[in-house]
Amino acid sequence: MKLNHIVLAAVALCGASQAFAATQYLAGSSAASVNVMKATQNLCTDAGGTFKLFTTSTKTGSLGNVFTGVCSTDITGASYNTVAMNVSGGSMGAVTATTAPVAYLAPVQAACTAMTGTENLAAFPSLYSCPSSQASGTHLADGGFMDVEGPIFDSTLDASAFTPAGFSQVFGVGVNATLYNALQTAQFGAAASCTTNTSIKYTAACQPSVTKAQIASLINNNAFNAAKTKGGQFLVGGTTDTTKITYCMRPQSSGTQQSAQLYFLNYAANGANGGTEVIIPEGTSKTRYASVVNSGTSDVKNCLDDNTGYKFGMLSLENNPLAGSDTYRFVKLNGVAGAQGASSTDSNTATALTGEYDYVFETVAYCNVDGAAGVCPEVVQSILDNVDVSLPVGSSTAGLFLTGVESVFGRGGNSGAPYLAR
Repeated sequence: MKLNHIVLAAVALCGASQAFAATQYLAGSSAASVNVMKATQNLCTDAGGTFKLFTTSTKTGSLGNVFTGVCSTDITGASYNTVAMNVSGGSMGAVTATTAPVAYLAPVQAACTAMTGTENLAAFPSLYSCPSSQASGTHLADGGFMDVEGPIFDSTLDASAFTPAGFSQVFGVGVNATLYNALQTAQFGAAASCTTNTSIKYTAACQPSVTKAQIASLINNNAFNAAKTKGGQFLVGGTTDTTKITYCMRPQSSGTQQSAQLYFLNYAANGANGGTEVIIPEGTSKTRYASVVNSGTSDVKNCLDDNTGYKFGMLSLENNPLAGSDTYRFVKLNGVAGAQGASSTDSNTATALTGEYDYVFETVAYCNVDGAAGVCPEVVQSILDNVDVSLPVGSSTAGLFLTGVESVFGRGGNSGAPYLAR
């Protein structure tokens, strides 16, 4: 790998010892975190090293919010071998954690327990669960990846500090098993093969569908619309289903949350006519509706794995519940499946590539090393410079595709723009 002018500028600005630290500290998107660690592992392997991933999570299929990857050698052309991440603040953490320190995991392998990864973590042959007490060292972040651009969160942020990552991320609507089964029975029939045959039950052909208008109605701030007062009748139908619907939402610092608001509530709308719908407040509780905030992606999955009542939430399609013990499932959106629902190795990008499915946003990196807008943390630049090695396309990076390379559809580097052929 050749260091480009941005990395060389970091050396000139910061000095080699500071710009090329042995540990890189990242914050930011939890939705993209598994793929960032996959990319780091691929770069490590490409350099001839062995990679170990340490997390404070005890779940074999979930990274949690605080984790660290360690390579046995430095990444080719660089001088770091450890990438520590804290994604508890969501995408905006990539910015805020550069000025307000957060806790990182400094793993002591002897005190950690080896695990066999499932779901997305099956990609990591050396996986360890560590005591949460090891995540006590606080550091400033060097930057990180975000699901949408920083000015989406805060219009005063310098747009030049946000660099296109070169890949797009597909999102979907996940529901708990109780809601999935109810929707499937209502839409296909109790005796239909899709409902009764477990070998096809979760495939694209058999997934029940919700509409963009339904989700928008469920997450907007009108606490008295039909979505909030009818319960199960609103999504499932019938006159007697009053099952409570819970929105497993993310905080405003989350890129998954911001992208949902852009997509469903038209947050990009501006001008004299407006058009933006306000999001439902966190912690709303009504007889047949509730909104519950969840810090990270793993927390949303935990929320959706609870089968009490009906629950729904947004997740990136790098998550594949078919690969592990999670019981939540993805549903179609406006009749189009984002998740293939066929196996643990689904790419979950097929319909996004063809433009049939448009719940897609282009990932960005926060690059502002020592206040130099556009200068990326070394590990981020390593990934950007070597995307063919770090994030190869296909099942190894579910839910991602190379922007402008694998598809003609995109948002043109503007999360507020429509998804169309460019």
